[in-house]
Parts: sequence; structure tokens; C-alpha cells
Amino acid sequence: LRKYCPEVVSPEFTQQLEERMAQIQQKNESKERILADAIEVLKTISNSLKENEEAVGHQLSQAVSRARQEEREIGSCPICQSGKLVILHSKKTKKRFVGCTNYFKGICKTAFPVPQRGIVKPSGKFCRSCGWHTVEFFIRGKYPRILCLNPKCPSKSKEAKT
Repeated sequence: LRKYCPEVVSPEFTQQLEERMAQIQQKNESKERILADAIEVLKTISNSLKENEEAVGHQLSQAVSRARQEEREIGSCPICQSGKLVILHSKKTKKRFVGCTNYFKGICKTAFPVPQRGIVKPSGKFCRSCGWHTVEFFIRGKYPRILCLNPKCPSKSKEAKT
């Protein structure tokens, strides 16, 4: 909107609308006149959006893709150090897991299992025992749990569970 319709996001535009609304409340100006003015401004904005519809749609689509990627991103890969760990779904097995983005480039084969039930999302925290990334998972009706991705984490040993 800043690029194709800067009027919509400008503080001046918002301030003008608020001032005009206040004038209606104080009965200094008629609703009809202010509505007519607003319609004219909105027509201009609408035409501008229509002219740039394809570019705006493309940018929105890219922003949604980036947001989806970011909400699945856990952090840097502890094995190859250059890839990122993300929550993925296997097309073959239909199961989800955490894997390195460098897998698709043939550089790293790092993958970790995660619970298949409930919701799994990045926790943004590191394990207290080993310092690896963790994920948070929610099962309906239960408290969220934190799971360390390190299969050799001391917190996963039998002694830690007892």
C-alpha cells in the first residue's frame, strides 16, 4: 500500500478523516458532503489499486510465502551450520519432521522426528541440557511441551526421566 496507494497509509489522510468525523459530531458539516468527498478519494485509490492489481497481488503472495516459511523456521542447522532447520511434511509418508534446508541442495541430510499429534511450532528457545534448538508442541486439552531436537540430549536419558 505504501508503494501503490500511499494515501491510504498516510497519517495525514487518517487525521483528515478523523477531523471530518469530529465535524459531523459537532454538526458543523453534513454526513452527505463528507461521504461524497470520501467516495471521490476512494475512487482514486481504487483506480490506482486496479491499475497495479497484478503487482500488488504478486507482492502479497510473496509476503504470505515468506511469513509461512518464517513461522516454520526453527534456527540454524547444528550439523552443517549453513542451512536452516524447518518443520516439514513428507509427501511420501505424510508425516512431519524437522529437516535442514540444505537437504534439497544435497549438502546436508539432517532430520529429526517430531510428534505427529497436535500442533508443532518453533519455540525460539534452546535446550537447558545441551543447547540445541527446541520445538513446542500442543495437544488439545494439555499444556504445551518443549522437545529438544538433539537425539543424544542428556535430558532424554533414562536417568533424567526417573
